[in-house]
Amino acid sequence: MSPRKSGRADKGDAPPSRRRKARRELVRTARDILIAALAVVLVLAALYAYCGVWPPMVVVESSSMMHGSDSQLGVIDTGDLTLVKKAGGRSDIITYVEAADPKDPNYGFKTYGDFGHVIVYQKSGSAGTPVIHRAIAWIEYNATASDPANNIYKGDLPDIGVYGVAEYTVKGLFAHPRPDRAVPLTIHLNAIFAGNARHSKPHDGFVTKGDHNRIEETGAGVDQETLQTSFGVFVEPVKPEWVVGRAEGELPWFGLLKLWIAGAPSSAFPSSSVTGLVVAIVLLVTVPMALDFFVPRLLKRREGRKQARKKEGRAP
Repeated sequence: MSPRKSGRADKGDAPPSRRRKARRELVRTARDILIAALAVVLVLAALYAYCGVWPPMVVVESSSMMHGSDSQLGVIDTGDLTLVKKAGGRSDIITYVEAADPKDPNYGFKTYGDFGHVIVYQKSGSAGTPVIHRAIAWIEYNATASDPANNIYKGDLPDIGVYGVAEYTVKGLFAHPRPDRAVPLTIHLNAIFAGNARHSKPHDGFVTKGDHNRIEETGAGVDQETLQTSFGVFVEPVKPEWVVGRAEGELPWFGLLKLWIAGAPSSAFPSSSVTGLVVAIVLLVTVPMALDFFVPRLLKRREGRKQARKKEGRAP
Protein backbone atom coordinates (compact mmCIF):
# COMPACT_ATOMS: atom_id res chain seq x y z
CA MET A 1 0.00 0.00 0.00
CA SER A 2 1.19 3.46 -0.76
CA PRO A 3 1.70 5.80 2.21
CA ARG A 4 -1.08 8.22 2.91
CA LYS A 5 -0.44 11.74 1.74
CA SER A 6 -0.78 14.48 4.27
CA GLY A 7 -1.81 18.04 3.45
CA ARG A 8 0.49 19.36 6.18
CA ALA A 9 4.27 19.76 6.00
CA ASP A 10 6.50 17.86 8.41
CA LYS A 11 6.96 19.60 11.70
CA GLY A 12 10.70 19.92 10.98
CA ASP A 13 10.05 21.88 7.77
CA ALA A 14 9.56 25.62 8.13
CA PRO A 15 6.81 27.19 5.98
CA PRO A 16 8.10 28.73 2.74
CA SER A 17 7.21 32.25 3.91
CA ARG A 18 9.22 31.80 7.10
CA ARG A 19 12.22 30.47 5.18
CA ARG A 20 12.09 33.42 2.79
CA LYS A 21 11.94 35.81 5.71
CA ALA A 22 14.92 34.15 7.42
CA ARG A 23 16.84 34.27 4.14
CA ARG A 24 16.11 37.97 3.74
CA GLU A 25 17.28 38.64 7.30
CA LEU A 26 20.49 36.72 6.66
CA VAL A 27 21.16 38.68 3.46
CA ARG A 28 20.42 41.96 5.23
CA THR A 29 22.78 41.09 8.11
CA ALA A 30 25.55 40.06 5.71
CA ARG A 31 25.07 43.29 3.77
CA ASP A 32 25.28 45.39 6.94
CA ILE A 33 28.47 43.60 8.01
CA LEU A 34 29.98 44.12 4.55
CA ILE A 35 29.09 47.82 4.55
CA ALA A 36 30.57 48.26 8.05
CA ALA A 37 33.78 46.45 7.03
CA LEU A 38 34.02 48.54 3.86
CA ALA A 39 33.55 51.73 5.89
CA VAL A 40 36.38 50.70 8.23
CA VAL A 41 38.66 49.93 5.28
CA LEU A 42 37.87 53.27 3.65
CA VAL A 43 38.55 55.18 6.89
CA LEU A 44 41.88 53.39 7.40
CA ALA A 45 42.83 53.97 3.76
CA ALA A 46 42.01 57.67 4.09
CA LEU A 47 44.06 57.93 7.29
CA TYR A 48 47.00 56.19 5.65
CA ALA A 49 46.77 58.48 2.61
CA TYR A 50 46.80 61.52 4.89
CA CYS A 51 49.41 60.35 7.41
CA GLY A 52 51.77 58.47 5.09
CA VAL A 53 52.74 55.98 7.83
CA TRP A 54 51.32 52.69 9.08
CA PRO A 55 49.76 52.39 11.53
CA PRO A 56 48.39 55.94 11.24
CA MET A 57 47.48 56.08 14.94
CA VAL A 58 49.32 55.15 18.12
CA VAL A 59 48.09 54.50 21.65
CA VAL A 60 49.74 56.62 24.34
CA GLU A 61 50.82 54.16 27.02
CA SER A 62 52.44 56.44 29.62
CA SER A 63 51.69 59.71 31.41
CA SER A 64 54.86 61.45 30.22
CA MET A 65 52.98 64.01 28.09
CA MET A 66 50.17 64.85 30.51
CA HIS A 67 49.66 68.38 31.80
CA GLY A 68 48.57 67.44 35.29
CA SER A 69 47.13 64.42 37.04
CA ASP A 70 43.83 64.33 35.10
CA SER A 71 42.88 63.96 31.46
CA GLN A 72 42.50 67.12 29.38
CA LEU A 73 41.20 67.57 25.85
CA GLY A 74 43.85 69.00 23.55
CA VAL A 75 46.66 67.41 25.58
CA ILE A 76 48.21 63.96 25.12
CA ASP A 77 47.07 61.80 28.04
CA THR A 78 47.44 58.12 28.88
CA GLY A 79 45.03 56.09 26.76
CA ASP A 80 44.59 58.66 23.99
CA LEU A 81 44.81 57.68 20.34
CA THR A 82 47.04 60.05 18.40
CA LEU A 83 47.42 60.50 14.65
CA VAL A 84 51.00 60.23 13.36
CA LYS A 85 51.77 62.21 10.20
CA LYS A 86 54.96 61.48 8.29
CA ALA A 87 57.63 64.18 8.51
CA GLY A 88 59.51 64.72 5.28
CA GLY A 89 62.66 65.85 7.06
CA ARG A 90 64.09 68.12 9.73
CA SER A 91 62.44 71.20 8.20
CA ASP A 92 58.98 69.66 8.82
CA ILE A 93 59.52 69.71 12.59
CA ILE A 94 59.37 72.94 14.58
CA THR A 95 61.22 72.63 17.88
CA TYR A 96 60.39 74.19 21.23
CA VAL A 97 63.33 76.62 21.18
CA GLU A 98 62.26 77.92 17.76
CA ALA A 99 58.62 78.45 18.72
CA ALA A 100 59.62 80.10 22.03
CA ASP A 101 62.06 82.55 20.38
CA PRO A 102 60.43 85.93 19.58
CA LYS A 103 62.96 86.45 16.77
CA ASP A 104 62.13 83.17 15.03
CA PRO A 105 59.55 83.08 12.19
CA ASN A 106 57.86 80.13 13.94
CA TYR A 107 57.44 82.07 17.18
CA GLY A 108 54.25 81.15 19.05
CA PHE A 109 53.63 77.86 17.21
CA LYS A 110 52.00 75.38 19.60
CA THR A 111 50.71 71.83 19.57
CA TYR A 112 49.04 70.05 22.48
CA GLY A 113 49.20 73.14 24.68
CA ASP A 114 52.92 73.89 24.37
CA PHE A 115 55.53 75.21 21.95
CA GLY A 116 56.73 73.16 19.00
CA HIS A 117 55.90 69.78 17.49
CA VAL A 118 55.50 66.50 19.34
CA ILE A 119 57.29 63.68 17.51
CA VAL A 120 57.10 59.90 17.57
CA TYR A 121 60.54 58.30 17.29
CA GLN A 122 62.45 55.07 17.75
CA LYS A 123 64.99 55.18 20.57
CA SER A 124 68.45 55.29 18.97
CA GLY A 125 66.85 53.92 15.82
CA SER A 126 66.15 50.51 17.36
CA ALA A 127 62.93 48.52 17.11
CA GLY A 128 60.45 48.48 19.96
CA THR A 129 57.78 50.73 21.38
CA PRO A 130 58.37 54.24 20.02
CA VAL A 131 58.55 57.35 22.19
CA ILE A 132 56.09 60.24 21.80
CA HIS A 133 57.71 63.39 23.24
CA ARG A 134 58.14 67.05 22.34
CA ALA A 135 61.05 68.10 20.12
CA ILE A 136 62.97 70.58 22.29
CA ALA A 137 65.84 71.51 19.96
CA TRP A 138 67.96 70.40 17.04
CA ILE A 139 71.60 70.10 18.10
CA GLU A 140 74.71 69.66 15.97
CA TYR A 141 78.12 68.42 17.04
CA ASN A 142 80.81 71.11 16.72
CA ALA A 143 84.08 69.23 16.13
CA THR A 144 86.11 72.44 15.85
CA ALA A 145 85.12 73.71 19.30
CA SER A 146 85.41 70.25 20.93
CA ASP A 147 88.44 68.53 22.45
CA PRO A 148 87.59 64.83 22.85
CA ALA A 149 91.05 64.04 24.28
CA ASN A 150 90.15 66.15 27.31
CA ASN A 151 86.51 65.05 27.31
CA ILE A 152 85.29 68.43 26.09
CA TYR A 153 82.38 68.26 23.68
CA LYS A 154 80.52 71.26 22.35
CA GLY A 155 77.68 71.74 19.96
CA ASP A 156 75.43 74.19 18.14
CA LEU A 157 71.74 75.07 18.12
CA PRO A 158 71.74 76.53 14.61
CA ASP A 159 67.98 77.17 14.46
CA ILE A 160 68.35 79.93 17.08
CA GLY A 161 71.91 81.02 16.29
CA VAL A 162 73.74 79.45 19.23
CA TYR A 163 77.18 77.97 18.46
CA GLY A 164 80.06 76.25 20.25
CA VAL A 165 78.42 75.78 23.67
CA ALA A 166 78.74 73.01 26.25
CA GLU A 167 75.23 73.62 27.54
CA TYR A 168 72.20 75.76 26.78
CA THR A 169 69.35 76.74 29.07
CA VAL A 170 66.01 77.09 27.34
CA LYS A 171 64.79 80.58 28.14
CA GLY A 172 61.40 81.28 29.64
CA LEU A 173 58.87 79.10 31.39
CA PHE A 174 57.09 76.29 29.66
CA ALA A 175 53.52 76.90 28.61
CA HIS A 176 51.98 74.78 31.34
CA PRO A 177 48.95 74.99 33.66
CA ARG A 178 51.37 74.91 36.60
CA PRO A 179 53.91 77.66 35.76
CA ASP A 180 54.84 77.85 39.44
CA ARG A 181 56.36 74.39 39.09
CA ALA A 182 57.96 74.94 35.70
CA VAL A 183 61.72 75.29 35.74
CA PRO A 184 64.14 76.25 32.95
CA LEU A 185 65.40 73.21 31.10
CA THR A 186 69.16 72.97 30.49
CA ILE A 187 70.44 70.97 27.52
CA HIS A 188 73.86 69.61 28.50
CA LEU A 189 75.42 69.19 25.08
CA ASN A 190 78.76 68.18 26.60
CA ALA A 191 77.21 65.22 28.45
CA ILE A 192 75.04 64.21 25.47
CA PHE A 193 77.88 64.14 22.95
CA ALA A 194 80.31 62.57 25.46
CA GLY A 195 77.88 59.72 26.11
CA ASN A 196 77.24 59.44 22.38
CA ALA A 197 80.99 59.14 21.73
CA ARG A 198 81.34 56.17 24.09
CA HIS A 199 79.05 54.01 21.95
CA SER A 200 79.27 55.44 18.44
CA LYS A 201 80.19 58.85 17.08
CA PRO A 202 78.73 62.21 18.16
CA HIS A 203 76.05 63.11 15.67
CA ASP A 204 73.36 65.71 15.04
CA GLY A 205 69.75 65.19 16.02
CA PHE A 206 66.73 66.30 18.00
CA VAL A 207 66.71 66.36 21.79
CA THR A 208 63.31 65.64 23.29
CA LYS A 209 61.35 65.70 26.53
CA GLY A 210 57.89 64.72 27.73
CA ASP A 211 55.73 67.62 28.94
CA HIS A 212 54.86 65.93 32.23
CA ASN A 213 58.44 64.87 32.82
CA ARG A 214 59.68 68.45 32.48
CA ILE A 215 57.53 69.46 35.41
CA GLU A 216 57.85 66.44 37.67
CA GLU A 217 61.56 65.82 37.14
CA THR A 218 62.76 69.14 38.49
CA GLY A 219 66.29 69.82 37.32
CA ALA A 220 66.43 66.76 35.07
CA GLY A 221 67.72 67.10 31.53
CA VAL A 222 66.33 66.08 28.17
CA ASP A 223 65.63 62.46 27.20
CA GLN A 224 69.13 62.13 25.80
CA GLU A 225 70.43 62.54 29.37
CA THR A 226 67.77 60.59 31.27
CA LEU A 227 66.02 58.07 28.98
CA GLN A 228 67.72 54.73 28.37
CA THR A 229 67.40 52.04 25.73
CA SER A 230 66.85 48.37 26.52
CA PHE A 231 70.65 48.00 26.56
CA GLY A 232 70.98 50.45 29.47
CA VAL A 233 72.56 53.33 27.55
CA PHE A 234 71.12 56.80 27.11
CA VAL A 235 69.19 57.41 23.91
CA GLU A 236 71.06 59.31 21.24
CA PRO A 237 70.01 62.58 19.57
CA VAL A 238 67.16 61.67 17.24
CA LYS A 239 68.20 61.45 13.61
CA PRO A 240 65.50 62.45 11.06
CA GLU A 241 65.33 58.86 9.80
CA TRP A 242 64.46 57.67 13.31
CA VAL A 243 61.39 59.92 13.41
CA VAL A 244 58.24 57.90 12.73
CA GLY A 245 56.21 61.08 12.34
CA ARG A 246 54.66 64.13 13.98
CA ALA A 247 51.77 63.74 16.40
CA GLU A 248 48.67 65.46 15.05
CA GLY A 249 45.21 65.41 16.58
CA GLU A 250 43.84 62.98 19.13
CA LEU A 251 40.96 60.63 19.78
CA PRO A 252 40.75 60.81 23.56
CA TRP A 253 40.28 57.79 25.82
CA PHE A 254 39.65 55.02 23.25
CA GLY A 255 43.21 53.71 23.48
CA LEU A 256 42.33 52.55 26.99
CA LEU A 257 40.56 49.57 25.41
CA LYS A 258 43.85 48.30 23.98
CA LEU A 259 45.67 48.91 27.26
CA TRP A 260 43.01 47.02 29.20
CA ILE A 261 43.23 44.08 26.78
CA ALA A 262 47.02 44.14 27.21
CA GLY A 263 46.51 43.78 30.97
CA ALA A 264 47.37 47.29 32.15
CA PRO A 265 45.74 48.03 35.55
CA SER A 266 42.99 50.66 35.71
CA SER A 267 45.00 52.50 38.38
CA ALA A 268 47.50 53.43 35.65
CA PHE A 269 44.93 55.65 33.90
CA PRO A 270 43.50 59.03 34.90
CA SER A 271 40.06 58.50 36.42
CA SER A 272 38.60 61.18 34.16
CA SER A 273 39.81 59.24 31.09
CA VAL A 274 37.89 56.15 32.22
CA THR A 275 34.79 58.28 32.85
CA GLY A 276 35.14 59.94 29.46
CA LEU A 277 35.46 56.57 27.70
CA VAL A 278 32.38 55.15 29.44
CA VAL A 279 30.29 58.23 28.58
CA ALA A 280 31.49 58.17 24.96
CA ILE A 281 30.63 54.48 24.53
CA VAL A 282 27.19 54.96 26.11
CA LEU A 283 26.48 57.84 23.73
CA LEU A 284 27.71 55.87 20.71
CA VAL A 285 25.33 53.04 21.59
CA THR A 286 22.27 54.93 22.82
CA VAL A 287 22.13 57.83 20.35
CA PRO A 288 21.75 55.63 17.22
CA MET A 289 19.20 53.47 19.05
CA ALA A 290 17.24 56.54 20.08
CA LEU A 291 17.32 57.93 16.55
CA ASP A 292 16.22 54.57 15.15
CA PHE A 293 13.30 54.54 17.61
CA PHE A 294 12.11 58.14 17.42
CA VAL A 295 12.79 59.24 13.82
CA PRO A 296 10.39 56.76 12.11
CA ARG A 297 7.66 57.68 14.60
CA LEU A 298 8.19 61.39 14.04
CA LEU A 299 8.07 60.90 10.27
CA LYS A 300 4.93 58.79 10.58
CA ARG A 301 3.29 61.42 12.78
CA ARG A 302 4.25 64.17 10.35
CA GLU A 303 2.83 62.17 7.45
CA GLY A 304 -0.38 61.63 9.44
CA ARG A 305 -0.77 65.37 10.03
CA LYS A 306 -0.09 66.02 6.35
CA GLN A 307 -2.80 63.57 5.31
CA ALA A 308 -5.21 65.08 7.84
CA ARG A 309 -4.63 68.57 6.39
CA LYS A 310 -5.30 67.24 2.89
CA LYS A 311 -8.61 65.75 4.00
CA GLU A 312 -9.59 68.98 5.69
CA GLY A 313 -8.80 70.87 2.47
CA ARG A 314 -11.15 68.61 0.46
CA ALA A 315 -13.95 68.89 2.95
CA PRO A 316 -17.00 70.98 1.76
